[in-house]
Amino acid sequence: MDDPPAKTSMSTGSAAHDDMSLIAPLREPLFRRIWISSLLSNFGLLVVSIAAAWEMTRLSGDPSLVALVQSAIMSPFMIFSMLAGALADIFDRRKIGLFALVFPAAGTLGLTLFTVLGIATPFALLAFCFLVGLGLAIFSPAWQASVGEQVSRRILPAAIALNGISFNVARAIGPAIGGTLVAAAGTAVAFGVSFALYVPLFFALLAWRRSQEPSRLPPEKLHGALAAGLRYAYYSPGLKRILIRVFTIAFAISALQGLIPLIARDVLGGGADLYGLLLSSMGVGSIGGALLVSRLQAKYEPETLLRVAMVLIAIAIAGVGLSQSALLTIVLLALAGACWMTVMTLLNVLVQMGAPRWVTARALGLFQTLFAAGTALGSWTWGEFASTSGLTTAMVSAAGTMILFLGIGFLEPILRADGHSSPPGEMRPEPNIALAITGRSGPIMMELEYRIEPAKARDFYRQVSELGRVKQRNGARMWVIARDLHDPAIWMERYRYATWDDFLRNRNRDTEAERNLQSEVSAMSEGGKVGVRRYLDRPVGSVRWNEEAPDRTEGDYLPPPIS
Repeated sequence: MDDPPAKTSMSTGSAAHDDMSLIAPLREPLFRRIWISSLLSNFGLLVVSIAAAWEMTRLSGDPSLVALVQSAIMSPFMIFSMLAGALADIFDRRKIGLFALVFPAAGTLGLTLFTVLGIATPFALLAFCFLVGLGLAIFSPAWQASVGEQVSRRILPAAIALNGISFNVARAIGPAIGGTLVAAAGTAVAFGVSFALYVPLFFALLAWRRSQEPSRLPPEKLHGALAAGLRYAYYSPGLKRILIRVFTIAFAISALQGLIPLIARDVLGGGADLYGLLLSSMGVGSIGGALLVSRLQAKYEPETLLRVAMVLIAIAIAGVGLSQSALLTIVLLALAGACWMTVMTLLNVLVQMGAPRWVTARALGLFQTLFAAGTALGSWTWGEFASTSGLTTAMVSAAGTMILFLGIGFLEPILRADGHSSPPGEMRPEPNIALAITGRSGPIMMELEYRIEPAKARDFYRQVSELGRVKQRNGARMWVIARDLHDPAIWMERYRYATWDDFLRNRNRDTEAERNLQSEVSAMSEGGKVGVRRYLDRPVGSVRWNEEAPDRTEGDYLPPPIS
């Protein structure tokens, strides 16, 4: 067992103040060790990104190829993040993290060797950058979802903000280090340093003695876990709105991230040191945004913060495209960094606080997928735009796109977490059944009968429809609500699960808030009584009934009941 979360005795007021403090998570030894190691790995990512982008300007001056360095690193997030999230929800997140770190280590080592040997090509550079991005795409959902295991829930928002600060501290200092390394010692040394910076995180995860309560059920199949994550997002309006916004905002701001090397070289006439300074200014601004976001989130609604931040980002993008002054560009990039960090931290906190534990990594995987898709597609789009129409036109167009995307917020505003991430209720006992079945038996059909007074019919329909959305989000299929034609007071709710294991797994997924909703709906039935029936579509376990199929015995019943 690793170090338990620190426990303190304090007044309610001081406890609330401590929970808001960014220092509180760092008092947890486990979180502190991994956070410091991840900070170093973030330095490694920034150094390799800068060195690779600058090496590409040496190998090819084509703006589209330079912008593709960012796309190569981010595209694995678009392709593999959802898969990585499903793996992190199914298997040990620590082991997933250790496995993932092999890829960026291999990518940075390959970049080092190819550059030292003088055999680097644009294609090889992009391939190794893709390998670095692949490892980070697999690592990130597991790491972010495991933060809730390293700190108590009351300081989780501060821990999430600290993760953002970790990256942006690296972005504030890393570009200057990377630019200095490239200018003084060359890209090969920078690649070698980035390789070394991944080593501490590997050993920090190796030393983590993660405690995990063993499940009574077999793990989900990978394809089923992916489907469950997508189904959860589809039936979660709040999550869908966040995913749409992160894609659109990332698409527009990627003009800054992808074209800064060319702005430093072609517009401002600088070298690798200026390029590093420009990125550092954006990182410094990001740290400021991370430090302020908790207070801003407590004071203003999420949508208000997003709209203000988007307008300021658009002004910064256009200003960078039009500026001929390095000082003005630095100030504008700091503004963009502060607003961008505010946006990303706000949306990330909403995802992690709004998703139940069983699907957190998959929700984060979707978040990263849409963020990466917006960044990769935007980097390519604005790179092509710059190649044909010039840097200034590309930057001003990106700013206009950001303003255009403001309209989404008026149609589908971002709201605060809806409470469905509240802790799960107590583990429910398995129902008593007479038919001998196995975990693979199915499909399982659920039928709930309500008796509703006609005067309450409309209210009941609204409530049970919301309940149906929650059940489908948690895994129920083919949900319907029907009313008896002969006796209109009788309502029938029906839905299915693929197997008995799926039924048992979903039976304990609902949170306390969702169980309260079920209780409210049940209370509307006459006497608070709801008839519940469970049916097996294939009456001899998981085998179709035919002459050759043997009958099963009571001893075949799986899994065993709770003691």
